[in-house]
Amino acid sequence: MGKILVAEDEAFLAEAVVDALTTEGHEVTHAKSGDEALAFLDFGAFDLLILDWNLPESSGIEICRQFRRSGKAEPVLFLTSRDHIDDKELAFDGGADDYLTKPFQLRELLSRVRALMRRPIGFVSDVVVLGDAVFHVRTGTITKGALSAKLQRRESELLQFFVKRPNLVIKADAVIASVWGAEFDGSEVAFRSCLAKVRKALATFGLESCIATVHGFGYQYTPPTV
Repeated sequence: MGKILVAEDEAFLAEAVVDALTTEGHEVTHAKSGDEALAFLDFGAFDLLILDWNLPESSGIEICRQFRRSGKAEPVLFLTSRDHIDDKELAFDGGADDYLTKPFQLRELLSRVRALMRRPIGFVSDVVVLGDAVFHVRTGTITKGALSAKLQRRESELLQFFVKRPNLVIKADAVIASVWGAEFDGSEVAFRSCLAKVRKALATFGLESCIATVHGFGYQYTPPTV
């Protein structure tokens, strides 16, 4: 069971969702507005966010974007009456992991929560917000409007590695062991070459400095902001 933040301003629906999640054994925090949800996120860690889109003050999509920009990878589920494909695309591009349209059955909500909570620690969403660009993990593509940069498989895996570990300084051998495997018999040159290609792709969006070399210690990924 986990800690869940529910941001929902419809009192009747919020009560039903909180009661259902609590009955399942989760520790639930309820926010009645977007700004209240952001305040909870500033002072606490959660295993799952459940966000209404149309919240007073800050919207659900704004909360999701800020959450991803801070480097957090915990899953985000939207509850919303918006059912147009454009809205769903906007939510997923903003960092959402799942999208449930109102009205819905509580059984379906609980099923989706269980699926999201089973994801391993360090799981990276299918989309990761990088400042005002988006990293599409499944395709290994970074996009911003009409701009696009395609990463090769190893380059995509390397970027995923860093995105999972925001603000940590990590030695090159630890990166190589994780991305290439402990039995990799190549030199650090392969890692540096791959990193250079990732930085070149990020440079297309002015983001090359988000993976910095910390001389004498290793490498550090800092989540970019707009």
